[in-house]
Amino acid sequence: MPTDPLTIALASLAVGLVIGTIAGRILSGATRQRRTLTEELRQKDDELKTYQHQVTEHFITTSELVNNLTHSYKEVHQHLAASAMTLTNPEISNKLLEAGSGNLGISHVIDDSSAASPQPPKDYTPDVSGVLDESYGLEKNTPESAADTATENNNGDDPTAKVA
Repeated sequence: MPTDPLTIALASLAVGLVIGTIAGRILSGATRQRRTLTEELRQKDDELKTYQHQVTEHFITTSELVNNLTHSYKEVHQHLAASAMTLTNPEISNKLLEAGSGNLGISHVIDDSSAASPQPPKDYTPDVSGVLDESYGLEKNTPESAADTATENNNGDDPTAKVA
């Protein structure tokens, strides 16, 4: 073993360089991976922001187009109503005006329904007593009809189907 301080220093430098190179490669691989993942994350974040911006622009444009469509519809309807006032009879003009306000035919239905409102069903017989009887609508069984019913039950028919 050399004891010369210069040889020891050179050997230590060589060992240090080898250890430093190995450590540098190990750490640079992790750093490179971290850098790559950070760059991918930034790229995905930019793509998300771009997408969100496109969605926002889409809905703004759609809203403007729907507003324009509504305005155009109103203009067409006003033109038709004004022309109908001068070119047709008052009945057609009134129907067009009602259509523009969304009440086409509803006012007539409301007037008719208020005159004759529906009645709830009655839970009693039209009989004079006014009470629902258990035998209401059923035929009285005679011995002959009871025998017919027993025969029909044996045939597998539903006995409730014969109730009038």
